[in-house]
Amino acid sequence: MRFQYAGTGGELLGEAFVGLLLTMITFGIYAPWFYCRMLRYFSSKTTGGPTAHGQLRVEFNGDGGSLFGVIFVGALLTMITFGIYGAWFACRLTQYLCDNTAVVGQDGTRYQVQFRGQGGDLFGKMIVGYLLTMITFGIYMPWFLCQMRKWFYDQSTIVANGQQAGRLEFFGEGGELFGTFLLGMFLTIITCGIYKSWFDVTLAQYWARHTRIQLNGQQYAMDFDGDGAELFVLNLVGRLLTMLTLGIYSAWWVTNVVKFDVEHYVYRRLG
Repeated sequence: MRFQYAGTGGELLGEAFVGLLLTMITFGIYAPWFYCRMLRYFSSKTTGGPTAHGQLRVEFNGDGGSLFGVIFVGALLTMITFGIYGAWFACRLTQYLCDNTAVVGQDGTRYQVQFRGQGGDLFGKMIVGYLLTMITFGIYMPWFLCQMRKWFYDQSTIVANGQQAGRLEFFGEGGELFGTFLLGMFLTIITCGIYKSWFDVTLAQYWARHTRIQLNGQQYAMDFDGDGAELFVLNLVGRLLTMLTLGIYSAWWVTNVVKFDVEHYVYRRLG
């Protein structure tokens, strides 16, 4: 199964223009509403299938007022605690996004991810991860990234129509990722950023191939079959045309990259 993205650059330009304008004239206050507007747009243009429940559509039902409260309180407490509250803020924001996002089948089955991670638990893991990354001069980073992804997955369950139906699993290890990460960083630096598209695709493949989805007693594997050369061309053309059009083409650039990301993920049932 794959998802498809049907958005266009012209549509996105219209959505983004209004949102950016309102954000500027309200001195940033409209930003949460703008963010929700964008999520609703991207979700409405995303469908998937085939599945036993028919075609799937993605919904986002969050509103800017609720998100404003989450961001205002989270940012304020993060600042006055010198970053300590950041872990609680990340959990609250993740919970908000999960609670307001759903994948709905043609038969009405409504799938959501429930996230119930606690900031105190995340804070401890982040502190250890940051310290080990610093004292190893960045070498620990692959282990840190794997542990963070595993933690977020472990705190999440999949529900169908409000009833628990499955869970997410991540089984990647830092030792496996280390070589890929080191080579990717090295090649990105020595090519002055040119290799970054290939590095991004390699990481997407690693995250996908080390993820399992347990749903209704079935196990599903993920893969990412995008190509670094294709992404490089999308980014190169996007940057050039965005500069030549004084930013106008950025809506088409974003659309092409989102389409690339969404449509190259593959979901397969195992067994």
